[in-house]
Amino acid sequence: RRMASGQLSEKPRARGKENYAPVAPPPALPSYSPDLHQWDPVDGMIVIKVSVPSTDDIWRFKVPLTMSYRAFRAKVELKVGFAVSFADGPTTSRARRVGSEERFRRWVAGRVKNGRNCPLTA
Repeated sequence: RRMASGQLSEKPRARGKENYAPVAPPPALPSYSPDLHQWDPVDGMIVIKVSVPSTDDIWRFKVPLTMSYRAFRAKVELKVGFAVSFADGPTTSRARRVGSEERFRRWVAGRVKNGRNCPLTA
């Protein structure tokens, strides 16, 4: 003998997805503004990514905007464990060496391209 549930026998319900409340669409993402992006300096600190092809790693360094080339190079060498020299792109013939304070400053100023924080190659 089967027992009928009081709730189901009183009110018939349709079957399927129509029993669920409609789901609201997710909120729209804010439109892209070229003036605002995540790589802008925050409290005088910037993020510099360093790609180390010999170990297949990408390191992320949060440093002051005014950090010198020599201090940054020392920080990277301490982290990776060996002496490094920098280039502004992948290890190809087109990569330019970043070996002076002036060149480092120029690279830092243009490190964000198309909204991406491009890494410095060690």
